[in-house]
Amino acid sequence: MRNKFLAIMMTVIFLAATGSAVMAAPIHQGRPTAFDSSASAGYYIWQDGDRWNLQMINVGARHVFSGTVETDGAFSGVSAMASENTERVAMKVGAPKIDFTFNSLAKTDGFSFTISNSQNATFTLLIDGMAVDPANIYIGQQNRHPASNSFSANNIVYDSAYVGLQNLQGLQGKPTAMNSVNVLGYFIWQEGDRWFLKTITQGSLRQFMGTVRTGGTFADVTRVSLEDNDLVRVNDANNEINFNLKTEGDEDGISFRLNNSQDATFALYMDGQVINPSNIYLGSQNIRPTANPFSLSSRDGQYTTSNNRDLSSNMTNPNETYQTIVSSYAQGKPTELNPGEVFGYFIWQDDQNRWFLQTTTTGEERQFTGTIETGGMISDLRQGQSQRPYDAVVDAVSNRINFTFKTGGSDRPDKQNELSFMVTDGAELKFRLNVDGQPVDPKKIFLGSANYHPTSNAVRIYSSNQ
Repeated sequence: MRNKFLAIMMTVIFLAATGSAVMAAPIHQGRPTAFDSSASAGYYIWQDGDRWNLQMINVGARHVFSGTVETDGAFSGVSAMASENTERVAMKVGAPKIDFTFNSLAKTDGFSFTISNSQNATFTLLIDGMAVDPANIYIGQQNRHPASNSFSANNIVYDSAYVGLQNLQGLQGKPTAMNSVNVLGYFIWQEGDRWFLKTITQGSLRQFMGTVRTGGTFADVTRVSLEDNDLVRVNDANNEINFNLKTEGDEDGISFRLNNSQDATFALYMDGQVINPSNIYLGSQNIRPTANPFSLSSRDGQYTTSNNRDLSSNMTNPNETYQTIVSSYAQGKPTELNPGEVFGYFIWQDDQNRWFLQTTTTGEERQFTGTIETGGMISDLRQGQSQRPYDAVVDAVSNRINFTFKTGGSDRPDKQNELSFMVTDGAELKFRLNVDGQPVDPKKIFLGSANYHPTSNAVRIYSSNQ
């Protein structure tokens, strides 16, 4: 810290480590967009390349931020931020562990570091000696929250609902657009049962980072035309590949086979940012995904929107029959929808054929849980903004959505949660809706602009995109 008023107690015990620097895990890349010095006291964690950053935000009163960061590798390049406020800082840095205490009046404070011989960092974070609320921990550009105040960064996972590709011809064959002079991006294809991923630039040096996951395991992972400073690692479970490739004039890449699965999920970055899907080319037809991350399957030559997980259901009575309702009853936003004034579920389809499910309360906190299933395929799943994101959990595969919303409460002024999606035209939609662990009163379900009430909490509606 560079400040003539600064009183620092800092003990550094640093054990140097050999080996190449850790690859940046893409999900942690980029400073959280929620970073705001006027926000409530909290922690913000992210990577810039292979450098980790941990920053704290204060809100005026003095708070003590303390905790540990541990790794199975070794820390290096530990650097504390400069501060303009009088404070006491104690840091003890060892090869496997950093202990820190910031007794701070500064609006922002923190430190940064790199890790060698590992991909993992485990954080335990406190404020004023108490475990910090996970809602006040923000990780990476996408503002992800861990499940608790003590967590492994490698266990912060991607959203389970990916927007993928449908009704296409398959992955076979190298993209014909692949040209090392005129194109920039990722190229993914299959030759038989072997998968290939290659990166190309238009001559300038670019950094390509990403993760490939599978529900089975990877086999025969091979480096293709890589330099010594290009990093490719497979985790101990053999179900995740992380790569960090510096590509300039020539092609770089990897190839692999899959065991016990035909699906792979890709999250692709360039220069620390999510790469535009228009710069991703799939198969000989140069197909572009509609989103990034995305999932692919070589099963029956089809792309899919999920990793074919066996999603458990939130159903309280799986043998319960459904009340069938014609889709016309669900058209248009319910006129009774009034968060904070009306309690219940609101379901409708808009004039763009998008389906919506919204939960509201009159102020009290309630837990809404349910399952949405279809005989078709769900796509373009979106989740509405929540006052406290860890209170809204949406898990999905291609034909089912499970959701859990904690809605209402004194600290949630909007008193609502929401999800929306598209579905195959003509496919049935089955809703099973609960509140506080019990089937919801059907009178608390509002369908369409006419606010139609079903007679059951289990409802079947046939979608219509006419």
